[in-house]
Amino acid sequence: DNPDWPLALIRAKHARRIAFRNNVIRNAGAHGIQFFADVDDADIEGNEIYQIAGNGIEIDVHGEKKPKPEQQSTSVAIWNNHIWRAGQNYTNGGGLLAHNVRGLIVEHNLIHDMPYSGMQIGNQPGGMNDIGCGDNRIRYNHVHHCLQLHDDGGGIYTLGGVQRGTVIAENYVHDIERTKWAGDYKIDLIYLDNFTSETLVKDNVVTGGRAAERNRSAGNTLVNNVQSDPAVEDNAGIKPGYNPRGPSATGVR
Repeated sequence: DNPDWPLALIRAKHARRIAFRNNVIRNAGAHGIQFFADVDDADIEGNEIYQIAGNGIEIDVHGEKKPKPEQQSTSVAIWNNHIWRAGQNYTNGGGLLAHNVRGLIVEHNLIHDMPYSGMQIGNQPGGMNDIGCGDNRIRYNHVHHCLQLHDDGGGIYTLGGVQRGTVIAENYVHDIERTKWAGDYKIDLIYLDNFTSETLVKDNVVTGGRAAERNRSAGNTLVNNVQSDPAVEDNAGIKPGYNPRGPSATGVR
């Protein structure tokens, strides 16, 4: 491992079928939960993660484009977590940073009070390229009061590449505005950045803002992202008893 990468209170590497449930993770000097590489069929459920110097959760820290199977984490499910006040020292940190992951499930989380984005999916494609990131489900999350310091981000943010099969749907995102500390870049509540393509963004509530493509993102489908929908708003966020995997899926139960 590169010694320059900040560590975490909980760190896993080359692991299968592990679960972190119902923990309180707080006052981290770097990150909260960190999957360094190759953690498959793992669950992060029902945790409180707050007052974190860096990212609340980080998946595949190596950040490689088109990672090899021994590097890429697949079929990680993150649900029913309450994450707030991450990025308190490393202010570009957020609730969740998932690098070039596949089969990631992020559902029914509550994320708020961040200096930068609530969550980021994908990382630095270097053009309209396949970076090995795709088939990710980002649904039913409640994200608010992010970008309290920085710009060029969103409540839900993708940093590019072909993310074929990724769906961002029925999330409730609100109270995200440019602050007096922001620079010259834009913000959006759902922000597809830097060559993001082949992502479906539908049926989200983006109160006070919008879902948008920027910086040569193209080939995405954005449909029915609205200012208000009580059904979506009521369903978003933590939902006790929910299991995103279903009875026949892999993973830890």
